[in-house]
Amino acid sequence: RFADDGVPTVAGPRGRAELVFDEVPHLWDGSRLSLGAEWQHDDPRGSQGFLSARLRIPLQAYASPSRLTPMERRMADPIVRDVDIVAQAGTFGAAETTNQLAGGGSLTVINSATTSGAGLAAAVTAAGNDSTVLLAGTFDTTAMVDMAFGQTLTGTATVRSSSGRTATISTGAAINAINATRTIQVNAGGTVAGLTVTNAFSGANGGSAILVADWSTGVTIANNVLTATQSGTNAVSALAFGNNTSATVRGNTITAISSGNSANISALVANSTTTLTVVGNTLSASGATTNNSIVFSGGSATFSAGSTGNIRGSGNCSGTSASGSVVGFTDGTTCP
Repeated sequence: RFADDGVPTVAGPRGRAELVFDEVPHLWDGSRLSLGAEWQHDDPRGSQGFLSARLRIPLQAYASPSRLTPMERRMADPIVRDVDIVAQAGTFGAAETTNQLAGGGSLTVINSATTSGAGLAAAVTAAGNDSTVLLAGTFDTTAMVDMAFGQTLTGTATVRSSSGRTATISTGAAINAINATRTIQVNAGGTVAGLTVTNAFSGANGGSAILVADWSTGVTIANNVLTATQSGTNAVSALAFGNNTSATVRGNTITAISSGNSANISALVANSTTTLTVVGNTLSASGATTNNSIVFSGGSATFSAGSTGNIRGSGNCSGTSASGSVVGFTDGTTCP
């Protein structure tokens, strides 16, 4: 019987049988073999059965132990313990809320339940420079989200409550744009992480899912699903870098797809004097006349030696990087 205030009582019959062999053939004196069976029943868990086997072997294999009387053997029996643990499932203690990151600094949460896709851009701007913004839900929009300087836009964060508890939150947030010039524009020091970002183009519209603005350095694009689709005629890219930028691109799935008459689509575009580390991404482009997994525009994009471990999907390489730097793939090929 297990009972406590506020907890459903767990009570019912339990039976146990045990067979003990104090002299085990082919083993020395003092060895013991125990075989057991146990059955129990209660309303919360129903019927349960358990089997057990225990072999005891004395370490003094060549000694001459004294023979125990039946009462002495009984006194040496092991303590019979409960075979399971009874605990109440559920949430205990008062709920805690926080807007603090585990490593320090404040957190701004924007939820699609209270902020519409049309209001997302203004809400991100209001968070300000060097802020961390955690998105929750799905935002459908036709407007570009222009990130502040040093801002982090993410779908995952590790937070700390006032009592010191920490938790890692992953929201699976998504921003889905239609015919926006770009879904997100990242400025200097910005980070986009743990999001699904799409841009669906039609007609004569073109652009990108994410654009890193000219002269923006110290950018991180990590663990996102980035997709640009085109059912019209213009060129599109999933991830594009402006001139004189630098960034780490890590762990993303980057895809460009054409279902129309587009002549040129690209998964990743690196413009002039761009310095990138591209590692552990999957890059694909398909459906257009020209499908580029990576475009080296201007011939002066530089890729670090750590640009390896990428997965080559569909699409080709276009252009030439600076100083012969390359992006490496898991199949042993490089780009360019």
